[in-house]
Amino acid sequence: MVASSIRGDFRKVWYDVRALVQHGLGPRQRVYHHTAAFTPTNEEWINLMKCLGPQGGTSADILWQSSWEELGQFFRLGQLPVVPISRSAVCADSQIVPNDDHDLEAAAAENFVGVQEALHHVHGFSVPPWGLPQCIWRAVFDHPGAFTRLILQFFVIIRQSGLLPLQWLVSLGIPIWKQNAKQGPAAFRVIHLLDALSKAWFRSLWSRRIPTPAPMVFGAFAKHRREEVAIINHALQFRWAKAGLCFAAALFDQANAFNSIRWSVLERPLHRTPPRADLHFLQVRNRRILCLMGSPETDAFIFAANSGTRQGDTPAAQEFASAYQLIVRNFDRSRYSPLETLDTLCGDSMCSWVAQLGLMTTSNG
Repeated sequence: MVASSIRGDFRKVWYDVRALVQHGLGPRQRVYHHTAAFTPTNEEWINLMKCLGPQGGTSADILWQSSWEELGQFFRLGQLPVVPISRSAVCADSQIVPNDDHDLEAAAAENFVGVQEALHHVHGFSVPPWGLPQCIWRAVFDHPGAFTRLILQFFVIIRQSGLLPLQWLVSLGIPIWKQNAKQGPAAFRVIHLLDALSKAWFRSLWSRRIPTPAPMVFGAFAKHRREEVAIINHALQFRWAKAGLCFAAALFDQANAFNSIRWSVLERPLHRTPPRADLHFLQVRNRRILCLMGSPETDAFIFAANSGTRQGDTPAAQEFASAYQLIVRNFDRSRYSPLETLDTLCGDSMCSWVAQLGLMTTSNG
């Protein structure tokens, strides 16, 4: 760590720090590499996913529930599972901009180059059972041949039809124990495993529209590490304390953040940056997402989410931060309270306390 600091390689410093702390307690006294002693049932998960975002769900519609052996029948349904089945889903689907891509060959070729580059940057090695590992796709794209020509034609078909493969829209939801002293599904965070090729394809689209992060935005963006926030806060507190000033910090924690945010808010940054031909597919990526969940000992189920973005998808963190950046930038303290702003963002009543408010005390009171 000392040698890395001298060289100015702070990426290696953070890597070493994280490797060290995983042998002890993590954030909020979490113990690394421990698993939960209980497993929620499918009924508990279904009831939670039907709730609103701030309550832990996604206002979900349950599309399919059967044994794992019958999963192949679901994928053979083609585009049928993405047809809206509720009034809210129909309304959300009608807000997707038309696919007005005219230069199909050029767009597909640009996607091919973008996917090839993205496959060398997309993180994560786990894929759902219907997907190929990232290393396989990387080897295919790095050795052009007949198969890569078929992939290029496949990208042309996507551009022409405006539709995405069902295998790209379905994720495998993996519950990760949060060690938050809660019981049932509320004690878990769902991480989505996605097809590696789909993640690279969407990264190639998103990389052309990444908004420039504001100086106050940390996490998700390059050279804006979340650890810097703690350093800045401690430095400010030290300076204020030395100056004899009293201070307090209001800390907000949006419940179920990735699932809570409205699609209309999530997509605002997308309307501000070109090219418009990609906007259709980036909207479809959110508004027609499906998730498969269930343990090997029980039946599986698939639900369609009606809010939020998938934690585990390549653009998800930057997409969420970009949308929240606009909310904070337009924040007007003289007109709106913090809770009213969060109410606008999440669509939940103020009485349910979307955010948790706390005060950071100091020696100066």
